[in-house]
Amino acid sequence: MHSFVGVPKKLFSEPRKWWIGTRNPWGISIYGMLTKRMLENLRKLKEINNKLRKQIRNRLGADLEDLSFDQLRNPEDEIINSSALIRERKLIADLKGF
Repeated sequence: MHSFVGVPKKLFSEPRKWWIGTRNPWGISIYGMLTKRMLENLRKLKEINNKLRKQIRNRLGADLEDLSFDQLRNPEDEIINSSALIRERKLIADLKGF
């Protein structure tokens, strides 16, 4: 028979509660690490979302008063570059279809 010396009794009686709790046997807070990582990811995604929303508002003509002349020209240039890229991709897709 195999001996389970040193294994806490609560590991077998309440395994899920014990593992999700604040500390595991190695002293690492798993729940805290996951929460911290998820909150950091959420913060980054919110920042990206806010930037995209601002770009959309600017392209629709809102919130333009705080932009400089170069920033006002930037969306126009982006639209021109994007349309060229779309035409290029469409051409490549059409050529692959033959």
